This record gives sequence, structure tokens and C-alpha cells, in this order.
Amino acid sequence: MKKIQILIVDDFKEYLEKLTGYFSKLCVVYTENSFIGAIKMIKEKKFSLIISDVYLLDGLGLNLINLVKKNSPKTVCIAVSGKDEIKIKHLHSDLIKYDYFIQKPLSYEKLNFVENIIKDISVSSNKEVFNEKL
Repeated sequence: MKKIQILIVDDFKEYLEKLTGYFSKLCVVYTENSFIGAIKMIKEKKFSLIISDVYLLDGLGLNLINLVKKNSPKTVCIAVSGKDEIKIKHLHSDLIKYDYFIQKPLSYEKLNFVENIIKDISVSSNKEVFNEKL
């Protein structure tokens, strides 16, 4: 079974390390700690899932998600933030293109939710590969 590729974007190093350790058994995990670096990475690789902090030091994660959705509408995008989703929607209503929103801090239940998304994407991706070979 082919592992999907995901990208996690956050400017907090410990957060990136924690998520990489948690999800690396399920998929190939790439990380980036800046908006600019994430833009470069999505131009080089195709990701099935993007997890991005809403507020990065050098840009807005919502703009990154919008760029991904414009060029790859099937890519699942999760926005994460320490701020409440209602505040995010109020401040940036024109930029809301993510599939899911998760408020920090990330609990076991929230990590399990993302894990189930990864498993669903993996199953769908492998079904597509299987059907192409038929």
C-alpha cells in the first residue's frame, strides 16, 4: 500500500516534531516552518493533506490553503490555530477555503481525528491507483 504525502506548516518547531512523530507511521510527513518555504514545497511536491497554522510569522496560512485549493481542489486542508474558529471566520471570512478547522492545543482526540482523515485519504488514494491498473 502506497503511503500518502502530507505537509505540516507551523512556525513552532516542537509542534512540527510532535506531529511528525505521531503521523509518520501512517504517511510520509514533510514539514515547513514558514509560509515562503511552504509555497516552494507545494510547487515541488503533490500532497494529499495540508495541515497549516493560520498565523505564520511570514504569512497567513489561509492564503497558503487557498493557493493549494485553487491548484489542487482534491487536497484536503486542515487549518489550525490557537484562536477560536469564530474569530478566524470573522477576521478572514473571504479566505475560508479549508476543509476542517482544529483549535490548538491538540489533544489526543484531535490527533485521532486527523489520523482517521489520513486513513480515509490513504484508502481512497489506493483505490484510485488500483482502478487505474484495471
